Amino acid sequence: MTSKNPAPPSQTSASHTGSPARTLDHKDSPSDSPREAGTPEPTGVEHALGVVERVVERVRELTDSAGAEQSGSPSNSPGAGRADISLPVIDPHRLGQKPALGVSHGEEFLHTVIESLDHPFLVINIDDFSISMANTAARACGPQGSRHCHELTHHRASPCDGAKDPCPVEHVKRTRKPYRVEHIHSGAAGVPRHVEVHGHPVFNRDGRLVQMIEYCLDITDRKIAEAELLESRDLLVFSMAKLTESRDPETGAHLERMRAYSVLLAQELAQHGPYVGQINPNFVTEMHLASPLHDIGKVGIPDSILLKPGHLTGEEFEIMKQHAAIGADALGKIAASTKGVSFLQMSTEIARSHHERFNATGYPDRLGGDAIPLCARIVALADVFDALSSARVYKPAFEPAAARLMILAESGKHFDPIVVEAFTARWDDFMAIHQRLGTH
Repeated sequence: MTSKNPAPPSQTSASHTGSPARTLDHKDSPSDSPREAGTPEPTGVEHALGVVERVVERVRELTDSAGAEQSGSPSNSPGAGRADISLPVIDPHRLGQKPALGVSHGEEFLHTVIESLDHPFLVINIDDFSISMANTAARACGPQGSRHCHELTHHRASPCDGAKDPCPVEHVKRTRKPYRVEHIHSGAAGVPRHVEVHGHPVFNRDGRLVQMIEYCLDITDRKIAEAELLESRDLLVFSMAKLTESRDPETGAHLERMRAYSVLLAQELAQHGPYVGQINPNFVTEMHLASPLHDIGKVGIPDSILLKPGHLTGEEFEIMKQHAAIGADALGKIAASTKGVSFLQMSTEIARSHHERFNATGYPDRLGGDAIPLCARIVALADVFDALSSARVYKPAFEPAAARLMILAESGKHFDPIVVEAFTARWDDFMAIHQRLGTH
């Protein structure tokens, strides 16, 4: 668990990363002419918005004039002839003093506000990665005197290395869109800090991307709370799965083993084979949560059948098969009443379809091939392998090597051949789980 003692806000890293947000829309600068008689006094919010609009307008004017100067074209903009197209780096010693040349009192006020923020705030020039503005919290993230974002945020002399080390500035240049991303950095004393990084592009009047505004929020406390909530959820889900153990003693360690097997298969399929595009990290996480619930419907099966030490009669087996529909119905109702909890949908699919066969001879719906949910095809192999290699009330355990041969013999019949390939590819890992968690 991450430490609950956050580093001082000024130690939060300003490292980059990226995802969507909204493009900045600039309005015309409000007039600075005196208020007419009877005009209401502007509220604090309206005044702040007016300041921001004037700052953006000033940046545009300076940018336009600099561009005209470089092209040799005359400019009638108020800032014509000036080359400093960006807001100056904040100097805390200058705050409260007379504004620098070309900087209005409104802009100086904005600087003061930004400097007072506890979170890192940067304005980065798109062309050369130089820093136009950085508050104290941002400057504390890197070496003194850092003039470029890679010096300040990554502590190195050269920019990020493209695909090997994706650069958010390059991302903004390419997409012209804002981004948001979460990142983990080492804070004070090496304590990991969770940081949410936001970036917004700034365009001049000609639509040219000139700068990027970036700010970082320390969300460590929120992530700690989320982790604790997820841990509680996982324990609750597994406790619900353990309900079957109270009536079916053979399902004890079986739940831990088949969950481990299922996750292992999902991880392999996420990296190799035709299912790579269907399995992402969230799928694997949901598999960890959902797979133990595969036999939850057994709580609705009579003890005389569930605990019978010998083979079941045909009639008894028909009753036993009902556990798939019983479990799916129960989980489906929970999923319907808790919309947005995606692992419950996977749990429902697994509970209903983990006894289907690839050749459409299984139950309860006689589905075949890709019509069987992928999650259920994965759990089917994990469940059967553990049943074969573990002792049950009606049979002794098969040796793992013998169980492996039985699985291979059912490729294309009981099991998806692609899932069987993943099983053989991770055989050594299956054996490690089998030895670590036992056979009872």
